[in-house]
Amino acid sequence: ASVDEERGLLRGVASARSPHVQETRQGEGPPDAAGREEVYPIHAGASGEASSGSKMSGSTIDLWEKKLSKSLDDIRGAVDAIGNSSGASKNSAINRAGELLRDFNTIASNYKTEMRMILDADLKDEYKAKLKEVQKEVKVYDREYKAAKAEADRNRLGLGSGIGSGGGPQTNDATLSAANGVLDKVDESYANTVEMIGNARQVADATEEELKRQDEQLDSIYSELQGIDNNLLRAQKLIHIFSRRMATDKCIQCFALMNMLIIVVIIGLAAAGFDLSSGGAGAPSP
Repeated sequence: ASVDEERGLLRGVASARSPHVQETRQGEGPPDAAGREEVYPIHAGASGEASSGSKMSGSTIDLWEKKLSKSLDDIRGAVDAIGNSSGASKNSAINRAGELLRDFNTIASNYKTEMRMILDADLKDEYKAKLKEVQKEVKVYDREYKAAKAEADRNRLGLGSGIGSGGGPQTNDATLSAANGVLDKVDESYANTVEMIGNARQVADATEEELKRQDEQLDSIYSELQGIDNNLLRAQKLIHIFSRRMATDKCIQCFALMNMLIIVVIIGLAAAGFDLSSGGAGAPSP
Protein backbone atom coordinates (compact mmCIF):
# COMPACT_ATOMS: atom_id res chain seq x y z
CA ALA A 1 0.00 0.00 0.00
CA SER A 2 2.85 2.39 0.80
CA VAL A 3 4.36 1.78 -2.65
CA ASP A 4 1.04 2.58 -4.35
CA GLU A 5 0.74 5.75 -2.28
CA GLU A 6 4.22 6.83 -3.35
CA ARG A 7 3.37 6.17 -6.99
CA GLY A 8 0.16 8.22 -6.67
CA LEU A 9 2.07 11.01 -4.97
CA LEU A 10 4.62 11.11 -7.77
CA ARG A 11 1.93 11.28 -10.43
CA GLY A 12 0.12 14.01 -8.45
CA VAL A 13 3.30 16.08 -8.24
CA ALA A 14 3.80 15.64 -11.98
CA SER A 15 0.23 16.73 -12.76
CA ALA A 16 0.63 19.86 -10.58
CA ARG A 17 3.61 21.12 -12.54
CA SER A 18 3.45 24.26 -14.67
CA PRO A 19 1.81 24.04 -18.15
CA HIS A 20 5.01 24.64 -20.09
CA VAL A 21 6.68 21.74 -18.22
CA GLN A 22 3.65 19.52 -18.78
CA GLU A 23 3.90 19.80 -22.57
CA THR A 24 4.18 16.50 -24.34
CA ARG A 25 7.21 15.72 -26.42
CA GLN A 26 7.18 16.86 -29.98
CA GLY A 27 6.56 13.80 -32.16
CA GLU A 28 5.33 11.64 -29.22
CA GLY A 29 1.89 10.02 -29.31
CA PRO A 30 -1.01 10.39 -26.86
CA PRO A 31 -1.06 8.73 -23.40
CA ASP A 32 -0.79 4.96 -23.43
CA ALA A 33 -3.55 2.47 -22.70
CA ALA A 34 -2.91 2.67 -18.96
CA GLY A 35 -3.65 6.40 -18.98
CA ARG A 36 -0.09 7.41 -18.11
CA GLU A 37 0.99 10.79 -19.43
CA GLU A 38 4.47 11.91 -20.32
CA VAL A 39 5.69 13.33 -17.02
CA TYR A 40 9.12 14.50 -18.16
CA PRO A 41 8.78 16.33 -21.49
CA ILE A 42 11.34 18.16 -23.52
CA HIS A 43 11.31 21.77 -22.49
CA ALA A 44 12.45 24.55 -24.78
CA GLY A 45 12.62 27.35 -22.21
CA ALA A 46 10.18 29.81 -20.66
CA SER A 47 9.93 31.94 -23.80
CA GLY A 48 9.14 28.98 -26.07
CA GLU A 49 12.53 29.09 -27.80
CA ALA A 50 15.74 27.34 -26.85
CA SER A 51 18.46 29.42 -25.29
CA SER A 52 21.96 29.65 -26.68
CA GLY A 53 23.17 26.97 -24.27
CA SER A 54 20.34 24.67 -25.36
CA LYS A 55 21.27 25.13 -29.00
CA MET A 56 24.74 23.86 -28.24
CA SER A 57 23.72 20.56 -26.60
CA GLY A 58 19.91 20.51 -26.72
CA SER A 59 19.65 17.77 -29.32
CA THR A 60 22.00 15.48 -27.38
CA ILE A 61 20.39 15.98 -24.00
CA ASP A 62 16.95 15.56 -25.60
CA LEU A 63 18.13 12.19 -26.90
CA TRP A 64 19.29 11.16 -23.41
CA GLU A 65 16.04 12.48 -21.95
CA LYS A 66 14.08 10.20 -24.28
CA LYS A 67 16.26 7.29 -23.24
CA LEU A 68 15.74 8.24 -19.61
CA SER A 69 11.96 8.29 -20.04
CA LYS A 70 11.99 4.98 -21.95
CA SER A 71 14.16 3.42 -19.25
CA LEU A 72 11.67 4.57 -16.62
CA ASP A 73 8.77 3.02 -18.55
CA ASP A 74 10.72 -0.23 -18.96
CA ILE A 75 11.49 -0.34 -15.23
CA ARG A 76 7.86 0.35 -14.39
CA GLY A 77 6.73 -2.50 -16.65
CA ALA A 78 9.36 -4.89 -15.31
CA VAL A 79 8.45 -4.19 -11.67
CA ASP A 80 4.75 -4.62 -12.49
CA ALA A 81 5.61 -7.93 -14.15
CA ILE A 82 7.25 -9.12 -10.91
CA GLY A 83 3.98 -8.76 -9.03
CA ASN A 84 1.98 -10.43 -11.81
CA SER A 85 4.18 -13.51 -12.20
CA SER A 86 5.35 -16.47 -10.16
CA GLY A 87 7.91 -19.23 -10.21
CA ALA A 88 10.55 -19.16 -12.92
CA SER A 89 8.86 -16.28 -14.76
CA LYS A 90 9.04 -14.18 -11.59
CA ASN A 91 12.76 -14.86 -11.23
CA SER A 92 13.23 -13.83 -14.87
CA ALA A 93 11.26 -10.64 -14.22
CA ILE A 94 13.42 -9.88 -11.16
CA ASN A 95 16.61 -10.36 -13.18
CA ARG A 96 15.21 -8.18 -15.96
CA ALA A 97 14.32 -5.40 -13.49
CA GLY A 98 17.84 -5.52 -12.02
CA GLU A 99 19.39 -5.14 -15.49
CA LEU A 100 17.09 -2.20 -16.30
CA LEU A 101 17.93 -0.45 -13.03
CA ARG A 102 21.65 -0.78 -13.77
CA ASP A 103 21.09 0.56 -17.29
CA PHE A 104 19.13 3.48 -15.84
CA ASN A 105 22.11 4.50 -13.70
CA THR A 106 24.29 4.59 -16.83
CA ILE A 107 21.73 6.66 -18.74
CA ALA A 108 21.33 9.06 -15.80
CA SER A 109 25.10 9.52 -15.64
CA ASN A 110 25.23 10.43 -19.35
CA TYR A 111 22.24 12.72 -18.88
CA LYS A 112 24.09 14.58 -16.12
CA THR A 113 27.16 14.92 -18.31
CA GLU A 114 25.17 16.52 -21.11
CA MET A 115 23.28 18.68 -18.62
CA ARG A 116 26.52 20.25 -17.38
CA MET A 117 27.16 21.59 -20.90
CA ILE A 118 24.00 23.77 -20.85
CA LEU A 119 24.91 27.42 -20.30
CA ASP A 120 21.42 28.66 -19.44
CA ALA A 121 21.14 28.33 -15.64
CA ASP A 122 17.32 28.30 -15.61
CA LEU A 123 17.12 25.61 -18.26
CA LYS A 124 19.77 23.57 -16.47
CA ASP A 125 17.75 23.81 -13.23
CA GLU A 126 14.65 22.56 -15.05
CA TYR A 127 16.55 19.55 -16.39
CA LYS A 128 17.90 18.90 -12.90
CA ALA A 129 14.39 19.01 -11.46
CA LYS A 130 13.15 16.54 -14.06
CA LEU A 131 16.03 14.20 -13.40
CA LYS A 132 15.42 14.43 -9.65
CA GLU A 133 11.76 13.49 -10.09
CA VAL A 134 12.65 10.58 -12.34
CA GLN A 135 15.20 9.33 -9.85
CA LYS A 136 12.66 9.67 -7.05
CA GLU A 137 10.23 7.41 -8.89
CA VAL A 138 12.99 4.96 -9.79
CA LYS A 139 13.88 4.70 -6.09
CA VAL A 140 10.34 3.46 -5.43
CA TYR A 141 10.71 0.76 -8.08
CA ASP A 142 14.18 -0.05 -6.78
CA ARG A 143 12.77 -0.73 -3.30
CA GLU A 144 10.10 -3.00 -4.82
CA TYR A 145 12.78 -4.82 -6.81
CA LYS A 146 15.00 -5.31 -3.76
CA ALA A 147 12.07 -6.57 -1.69
CA ALA A 148 11.07 -9.05 -4.39
CA LYS A 149 14.67 -10.19 -4.80
CA ALA A 150 15.08 -10.68 -1.04
CA GLU A 151 11.86 -12.71 -0.94
CA ALA A 152 13.04 -14.82 -3.88
CA ASP A 153 16.37 -15.44 -2.15
CA ARG A 154 14.59 -16.49 1.04
CA ASN A 155 12.36 -18.87 -0.90
CA ARG A 156 15.38 -20.32 -2.66
CA LEU A 157 16.98 -20.97 0.75
CA GLY A 158 13.76 -22.47 2.08
CA LEU A 159 13.18 -19.70 4.63
CA GLY A 160 9.82 -18.62 3.22
CA SER A 161 8.67 -15.08 2.57
CA GLY A 162 8.89 -13.93 6.22
CA ILE A 163 5.09 -13.96 6.59
CA GLY A 164 3.57 -16.10 9.32
CA SER A 165 0.54 -18.32 8.98
CA GLY A 166 -1.72 -15.58 10.39
CA GLY A 167 -0.63 -13.04 7.80
CA GLY A 168 1.65 -11.19 10.19
CA PRO A 169 5.43 -11.12 10.33
CA GLN A 170 7.08 -14.45 10.75
CA THR A 171 8.21 -15.07 14.34
CA ASN A 172 11.80 -15.67 15.33
CA ASP A 173 10.98 -19.26 16.31
CA ALA A 174 9.51 -19.92 12.87
CA THR A 175 12.52 -18.34 11.20
CA LEU A 176 14.91 -20.39 13.34
CA SER A 177 12.88 -23.52 12.62
CA ALA A 178 13.13 -22.87 8.89
CA ALA A 179 16.86 -22.14 9.25
CA ASN A 180 17.30 -25.39 11.19
CA GLY A 181 15.51 -27.20 8.40
CA VAL A 182 17.94 -25.73 5.91
CA LEU A 183 20.87 -26.71 8.13
CA ASP A 184 19.49 -30.26 8.37
CA LYS A 185 19.37 -30.42 4.59
CA VAL A 186 22.92 -29.09 4.43
CA ASP A 187 24.06 -31.69 6.97
CA GLU A 188 22.33 -34.44 5.01
CA SER A 189 23.92 -33.24 1.79
CA TYR A 190 27.30 -33.08 3.55
CA ALA A 191 26.87 -36.64 4.86
CA ASN A 192 25.97 -37.83 1.37
CA THR A 193 29.01 -36.06 -0.01
CA VAL A 194 31.27 -37.65 2.63
CA GLU A 195 29.80 -41.08 1.84
CA MET A 196 30.39 -40.54 -1.87
CA ILE A 197 33.97 -39.50 -1.15
CA GLY A 198 34.44 -42.67 0.97
CA ASN A 199 33.09 -44.83 -1.86
CA ALA A 200 35.35 -43.04 -4.31
CA ARG A 201 38.34 -43.73 -2.04
CA GLN A 202 37.45 -47.43 -1.90
CA VAL A 203 37.21 -47.55 -5.67
CA ALA A 204 40.52 -45.71 -5.92
CA ASP A 205 42.19 -48.19 -3.53
CA ALA A 206 40.83 -51.15 -5.49
CA THR A 207 42.00 -49.57 -8.72
CA GLU A 208 45.44 -48.97 -7.24
CA GLU A 209 45.71 -52.62 -6.18
CA GLU A 210 44.62 -53.77 -9.63
CA LEU A 211 47.19 -51.50 -11.24
CA LYS A 212 49.90 -52.90 -8.97
CA ARG A 213 48.89 -56.44 -9.90
CA GLN A 214 48.96 -55.62 -13.60
CA ASP A 215 52.34 -53.93 -13.13
CA GLU A 216 53.68 -57.12 -11.53
CA GLN A 217 52.31 -59.15 -14.44
CA LEU A 218 54.01 -56.84 -16.90
CA ASP A 219 57.28 -57.20 -15.01
CA SER A 220 56.89 -61.00 -15.12
CA ILE A 221 56.17 -60.93 -18.86
CA TYR A 222 59.16 -58.68 -19.40
CA SER A 223 61.37 -61.10 -17.47
CA GLU A 224 60.09 -64.02 -19.56
CA LEU A 225 60.74 -62.10 -22.75
CA GLN A 226 64.27 -61.37 -21.62
CA GLY A 227 64.79 -65.10 -20.88
CA ILE A 228 63.47 -66.01 -24.35
CA ASP A 229 65.76 -63.45 -25.93
CA ASN A 230 68.75 -64.85 -24.03
CA ASN A 231 67.83 -68.38 -25.11
CA LEU A 232 67.63 -67.29 -28.75
CA LEU A 233 71.04 -65.66 -28.52
CA ARG A 234 72.44 -68.83 -26.94
CA ALA A 235 70.89 -71.03 -29.65
CA GLN A 236 72.32 -68.77 -32.34
CA LYS A 237 75.78 -69.08 -30.84
CA LEU A 238 75.45 -72.88 -30.60
CA ILE A 239 74.40 -73.12 -34.25
CA HIS A 240 77.37 -71.01 -35.25
CA ILE A 241 79.74 -73.19 -33.22
CA PHE A 242 78.23 -76.42 -34.61
CA SER A 243 78.60 -75.09 -38.17
CA ARG A 244 82.26 -74.31 -37.58
CA ARG A 245 82.88 -77.76 -36.10
CA MET A 246 81.21 -79.46 -39.05
CA ALA A 247 83.37 -77.50 -41.44
CA THR A 248 86.60 -78.46 -39.64
CA ASP A 249 85.84 -82.13 -38.69
CA LYS A 250 88.08 -84.65 -40.63
CA CYS A 251 85.60 -87.52 -40.69
CA ILE A 252 82.86 -85.37 -42.05
CA GLN A 253 85.24 -84.03 -44.71
CA CYS A 254 86.21 -87.62 -45.77
CA PHE A 255 82.57 -88.73 -46.01
CA ALA A 256 81.78 -85.63 -48.03
CA LEU A 257 84.67 -86.34 -50.39
CA MET A 258 83.63 -90.01 -50.84
CA ASN A 259 80.08 -88.93 -51.62
CA MET A 260 81.37 -86.54 -54.23
CA LEU A 261 83.56 -89.26 -55.85
CA ILE A 262 80.68 -91.73 -55.96
CA ILE A 263 78.49 -89.16 -57.63
CA VAL A 264 81.21 -88.42 -60.19
CA VAL A 265 81.70 -92.19 -60.95
CA ILE A 266 78.00 -92.73 -61.42
CA ILE A 267 77.74 -89.77 -63.75
CA GLY A 268 80.75 -91.07 -65.76
CA LEU A 269 79.36 -94.59 -66.12
CA ALA A 270 76.04 -93.28 -67.19
CA ALA A 271 77.73 -91.14 -69.79
CA ALA A 272 79.74 -94.21 -71.09
CA GLY A 273 76.57 -96.15 -71.74
CA PHE A 274 76.69 -98.74 -68.97
CA ASP A 275 73.34 -100.05 -67.84
CA LEU A 276 73.24 -99.61 -64.08
CA SER A 277 69.59 -100.48 -63.60
CA SER A 278 70.20 -104.27 -63.12
CA GLY A 279 72.69 -103.62 -60.33
CA GLY A 280 75.67 -105.17 -62.26
CA ALA A 281 78.27 -103.95 -64.65
CA GLY A 282 76.85 -105.06 -67.99
CA ALA A 283 78.03 -104.39 -71.50
CA PRO A 284 77.44 -101.02 -72.90
CA SER A 285 74.14 -100.73 -74.58
CA PRO A 286 74.22 -100.69 -78.44
